Amino acid sequence: MKKQFEAIFLDNDGILVDTEKYYAEACDEISRDLFGIPISLETYQEYGYTKGIGVQEFLVENGVPREKIPEFRQIRDKRYMEKLSQEITPLPGVVDFLERIKSPSFAKASSFVEPTEDKSDGRREVVIACVTATHINNFLQIHNQTGLLPYFKFWVVNEDVKKTKPSPEGYLLAAKKAGVNPANCLVIEDSPRGIKAGKEAGMTVYAIPTEQTKKLDLSLADKKFAGFSELMDFLKK
Repeated sequence: MKKQFEAIFLDNDGILVDTEKYYAEACDEISRDLFGIPISLETYQEYGYTKGIGVQEFLVENGVPREKIPEFRQIRDKRYMEKLSQEITPLPGVVDFLERIKSPSFAKASSFVEPTEDKSDGRREVVIACVTATHINNFLQIHNQTGLLPYFKFWVVNEDVKKTKPSPEGYLLAAKKAGVNPANCLVIEDSPRGIKAGKEAGMTVYAIPTEQTKKLDLSLADKKFAGFSELMDFLKK
């Protein structure tokens, strides 16, 4: 019998949308412009997905004065926002998954989720939220295009925590906001740092790797799926 969950927390970049590539591109482009230092995808993955310390530490290790990092971040973030102005759409299967989980009939029939009571009107629902290291302005820029915001009861973004992933702080805050025990929460992530954050929060973590993360060590995840369609098949069993 599948474990029941009261809340489902989804990562943003790599799970809901394919925008991480734009951030990696912006880091590489601005680093080349300012310092003449390329940031390869492999380096971005190592410092972002695995170490969880960010490419700024790579730059410092390669001779960039730390006082230059704020300028790098400011220009990079502007470039990233420019890249987000193009059309952003949800990744395949995301909308179907959210629709299914939000369905009252699914919540009633499924052994996968345990609906919690919404005190405002007596209805029962599965709490769905997004937990991301993305800054709020970027998050809203993305999802004003995707139309996904109505699916979430709330979201936890970079500005809501002191430490981002791989720290469990964001997921613990999400459990608190949802009013549920972390042990009864499911996290859906795509990277080692996100998986570590969910596990250290005491939650079950399912991984859906992307092209950027599929070769990384995702062994901490409780289960791994090729995509949302495979996850949906699992839910039907």
